[in-house]
Amino acid sequence: MEFKVLVINESTAKSIITDTYTFGCFIGCLFLNYHFLGNSTVVTIFICTMLILITAVRSKTKKMTPDEALEYLKGEEHAKKRQ
Repeated sequence: MEFKVLVINESTAKSIITDTYTFGCFIGCLFLNYHFLGNSTVVTIFICTMLILITAVRSKTKKMTPDEALEYLKGEEHAKKRQ
């Protein structure tokens, strides 16, 4: 199943804050795993797998201005009508 994500007007600062929060949560999970769960290999593999999946989804995100998004969506609608 393929899906597309359009993020409109995400500033550089907001992007940095979002990325910092995301990776901070993963580092926090690894820290809690190490100190309180006895450094379980299964939990570490799960956390790393989730990090890879979230990174893959974020790399498919297309960032646009509102005008670019409108043109993109009009193009998609036009392409669907041709099929």
